[in-house]
Amino acid sequence: TAQTPATAAAVPSDPAAYFGMFDGLPCPDDLATARFVFQITSDVEMCWLMACENGASFTVKQFSRAKGLPVPPRDATVKYKTLSVFEKIATNLMREDIAFLTGKLRVSGSMKLLDKLDPVWKEALAKRGIEAIPSSNDLAAMSMTMERGDDTRGVDEGGDDVRDGVGA
Repeated sequence: TAQTPATAAAVPSDPAAYFGMFDGLPCPDDLATARFVFQITSDVEMCWLMACENGASFTVKQFSRAKGLPVPPRDATVKYKTLSVFEKIATNLMREDIAFLTGKLRVSGSMKLLDKLDPVWKEALAKRGIEAIPSSNDLAAMSMTMERGDDTRGVDEGGDDVRDGVGA
């Protein structure tokens, strides 16, 4: 389904505002201890740790790190190649599955937990008065690709990126 520019503009493209939408949202039971890292690559990576450590609600903390330094413990990592890629995906101007298949979006760790974030994402949008647009812009398509073993670009059977040590 195509997205209108007005709808795209309503979704925050600023990473801090986008990930901030999740802060304080209730954690589903199946994500009660989940930890996710979202990284936007540059010389100093912008990162957000989204965690359900207390089992009640998500907390979102921003941190920066120089390339090569360790990332906090997490169940899954979503890594955007550039800020522009993040902005296009956040505003639904680029499909996540296409970004993944072209190497602009990398995912490692538990795909099953990442897929369970979809209802949380929809709730975050609903709280801002934005209706989630049905599309194939979800992590399920990437998950199916990895489960079939179609991705030969350095992701092992467990979904971990084995090229640069960023796997969970």
